[in-house]
Amino acid sequence: MTMRRFSEGGEQYAEAMKSAHKRSAEKLLALACANGGVFIKVFTTSKSMT
Repeated sequence: MTMRRFSEGGEQYAEAMKSAHKRSAEKLLALACANGGVFIKVFTTSKSMT
């Protein structure tokens, strides 16, 4: 989806951004669930190395 057809700050723009963020969050959640906590382990390991 392109945001070019909406004027920034308009109501349609805000709704389109909200919808895009929701779709992205759902995809990231599905990815995290499918990987069974791998991301948590990687993050924890990377933080312990600093």
